Amino acid sequence: MADITDEVQSFFNKEIETYKKEHAERKDEKNFAIFLFLCLKYFFYDDSTIDFSDDEIWGQICDKANDGSIDAICNDTSSDTKDIVFIQSKYLITSSLDKTTVIGEVKEIFDTENQLLNRQTANYNDNLVTLFYEAMDEASPYIQKNSSVKYFTSYVPKKKEAMKLKEYLFDNYKDKAEIFFGDEIKERFETCQTANNIVSNGEFNIDNTSNSLSYKDSIMVNISALSIKDAFLRRKRSLLGLNLRYFIKSPAIDSGIKKTITATPEKFWFFNNGLVFICDDYSLSGRVLTLTNYSIINGGQTTELIGKTNFLTDFFIPCKVIKNSGQYGDDFATEVAKATNSQKPIKAKDLKANTPEQKALGIELERLGVQYVIKSGDKIRKEFSDTSKHTNLEQIGKLGMAAMLQYPGYARNAMAKMFDDDKYYRIFKDTDPQIYVDLLKIDTLYRYFISSSKAKSTANYEITRNARTFVIGAISYLSFIMQFGAFEQLAKIQIDSGLPNGDYKALQDGLISKMHCIIVNRCDDERDLFINLFIDICGFIADRYDAMYEGKSEDERVSPSNYLKSNEKQIAILKKINQEMLKSGTTFVNTASRLFSVDN
Repeated sequence: MADITDEVQSFFNKEIETYKKEHAERKDEKNFAIFLFLCLKYFFYDDSTIDFSDDEIWGQICDKANDGSIDAICNDTSSDTKDIVFIQSKYLITSSLDKTTVIGEVKEIFDTENQLLNRQTANYNDNLVTLFYEAMDEASPYIQKNSSVKYFTSYVPKKKEAMKLKEYLFDNYKDKAEIFFGDEIKERFETCQTANNIVSNGEFNIDNTSNSLSYKDSIMVNISALSIKDAFLRRKRSLLGLNLRYFIKSPAIDSGIKKTITATPEKFWFFNNGLVFICDDYSLSGRVLTLTNYSIINGGQTTELIGKTNFLTDFFIPCKVIKNSGQYGDDFATEVAKATNSQKPIKAKDLKANTPEQKALGIELERLGVQYVIKSGDKIRKEFSDTSKHTNLEQIGKLGMAAMLQYPGYARNAMAKMFDDDKYYRIFKDTDPQIYVDLLKIDTLYRYFISSSKAKSTANYEITRNARTFVIGAISYLSFIMQFGAFEQLAKIQIDSGLPNGDYKALQDGLISKMHCIIVNRCDDERDLFINLFIDICGFIADRYDAMYEGKSEDERVSPSNYLKSNEKQIAILKKINQEMLKSGTTFVNTASRLFSVDN
């Protein structure tokens, strides 16, 4: 039998060569860089609800000079607060990894974080700095309490050595620092790549001795939550090997499940749909259920939340245990998984469908000629078939976040934030519905624009293609200062001073309380006027992007898609608009005046 180190090394060599063959554009990448990329992919992006391209994952890497020992930065999309994760990796072929190196690098990473939190950026490369603040913007405002370090290495030490290092990190950093060795990383890769993972055996406690309901050679039981938690802590995602998907985060539902687990566990059995196991065989002796070659094929959300939530009081979960005896065919497990996962999950928007503010908004929008689709399954009526004549909760939320709250980064990447009370009611209750009628028209025009030759001939088409929410926010602000003459007082002072939190709220208050429309004047050449504004504002963004990376190679630049993830980029755009509006007679000012000036 091959030495485990040789086996692991051979596995990684094969993975890296396969990736190079399948991605010709990356064939010249160093092996350590591809190892790092694969760790990012399989540990952080394999089950995200957001679709990430390979280029976006590569964009999280900042492994260059002056990187503060940080090789990559990402947000943990499986956490409620999208915690920042700092990654360090060591792809070792022949040498070993000593404890001193790991300890020193982990300490340096946390020192780097403290420096960046205090805006001490001079000693670090631009890519690292940009990635850090983009991750900060996407994460919880208390991120310094939730950040962590994940250390990946292909090295496989002896068990005693590995345990000592893991214990040291835990003793000094608790769950804020963790190391993964080559054999563990190999197992994770294989788990993510394989669709037919099963657990060979497991034991679970049930509520009462021999309490079960039989159907043919399968049973229903009530399984102890502590038993599920114990299995999750030992097996992690391999428990869900035959499931159609892993855990998908749904904040509104997840918070309800967690609250029941911690506050009223005795109600969990009544509120939860339960789990479905499939196995080759099972036995029930007293209160112990033993499963052989099993997997959870429905209930991934429940399983992961039980596994990750701290609780002391045990409770029970209804569970169906299906014995796959072969009598129903080779694809029986897949058929059961499809059937039991086929029901549509309740989304956060569904929970808002019957609320007073949603009904009121729907009535007002229809009065203004726009059909508002609130409930899943509602049909768009023929008279509203034009794209600017119908909308839904998600689109209104996106437009409101970008235009009225000036959070275009959230509108692109963190739409769940629109359900926070401080944002939700401002978007759906406090904003004049006419504004959304106008924004729908502008949004439709922008979608037309980005597919046109004019957009493709702009200075940086990738900026133009990704800037929709930023442009919509900028145009709303432009209309605001044209209608109310606000740029002399509010815009010039507050925007140019950097908009501290209080002033940012003042801007939002002004937009929501004063504005009753975006498009003040109806012009025959309205489409052309808006396209000219789109081109100018995209040019402002592209100029800022180029200035930030002046003299830098393409490899040192953050991709336009990643660049436009941060709300903070909007401040630079608003500053530029202020500067342009202080001029007179320019094409930009004349175009804005025709559309938005109350004097026309």
